[in-house]
Amino acid sequence: MTEPSASRRANCFEYVCDDPGYDLEHLTANARSVIRRGLRNFNIRLCTWEELAEQGFRAQADTAIRHGYAAPSAAPFAQGPAPHRLLACCDIWGAWRADKLEAWLTVSKIDDWAVINATRSCTAVLNLYPNNALEKRAYVTYGLSSIQMGASRLSLHNFKLRMGYRAVPRHREFLLHPSLRALVSSQLLSWGWDQLARMHSRSPQLRKLAGISRLLSGRERAPLQWAIGDRDLADEAGSQRTTQRPPTGQPHCDAP
Repeated sequence: MTEPSASRRANCFEYVCDDPGYDLEHLTANARSVIRRGLRNFNIRLCTWEELAEQGFRAQADTAIRHGYAAPSAAPFAQGPAPHRLLACCDIWGAWRADKLEAWLTVSKIDDWAVINATRSCTAVLNLYPNNALEKRAYVTYGLSSIQMGASRLSLHNFKLRMGYRAVPRHREFLLHPSLRALVSSQLLSWGWDQLARMHSRSPQLRKLAGISRLLSGRERAPLQWAIGDRDLADEAGSQRTTQRPPTGQPHCDAP
């Protein structure tokens, strides 16, 4: 990932919170209201990998189904946390209600940066705002906008903006084996990947491949247009350079 330039136009957003105080009062009245409601409804605390393996699958499965993916299998999820348990740079924040883990997110901490890697929540409690309560644990960056074809990018984009993140245009690079590049850089084949992704809409791999092919083949002429309310950003995204420094100090202890 690099800063955009004339030759490398912006094709994604990086969501960054660079307010060193992580101040709730800087958000809109509606955002403050739903965060406070979420904090009243849930106990937000750090979780262990064992707790995630035992109780986190419901939120994982519900999130996958909401996004149009096939329901995941419980067995691989229970085994998944094992390699991460000894990593001091990884935290799990959970939203607990009546001794049930209803939502969780994972965070990677590097120096004075922190990156939210995954956010999962149970569908039945979304009206109680667990994601907003978790997100109030205001870390620094929320990763990149989705490359997947058909992803509900705009709703996620708007959620992150409401929670105090800035959408910074970036250029995302894709490093492919030379023998594979021709398969995704052809416009004709790109249409084929689109059709396959629609036929197998529950496959995240095909949806990602179709999204990458749209970019590399040149079919996606305005990669950020889906999020542009004002056309200025669409025109400037290809040439804009954004310089920023990560805030110093420890992340504030509050979080979707």
